[in-house]
Amino acid sequence: MVAMCFFTTLIVTINIVAKSDSNLLPPGFDVSTLTPEQVHDREYGSKLVLVVEQSQIMTTWCEKLCLLFLYQRLVTVGSKERLAIKVLFYYVGISFVVMEVLYFGV
Repeated sequence: MVAMCFFTTLIVTINIVAKSDSNLLPPGFDVSTLTPEQVHDREYGSKLVLVVEQSQIMTTWCEKLCLLFLYQRLVTVGSKERLAIKVLFYYVGISFVVMEVLYFGV
């Protein structure tokens, strides 16, 4: 359900971003020619690009978790596969946190 919410957010915002400006300017573009309204529109578009990127990331990671839950339900309790899935849960969780820290921190 959470993955569907992120996917819906992704689809809605990507359509809005397709019609708005962002801070991606061609090389050699004279920024001083922009009006305050254009600057505001580009700031808004840039913020929406961040929402699109995060929605895409969250959709992908939620799908990974859904598959892990599915695999967990398929294997029997106490088997080696169950332990492998548990280790994979931790690996996915840690790599998600590392990826988000590197995305926002670097």
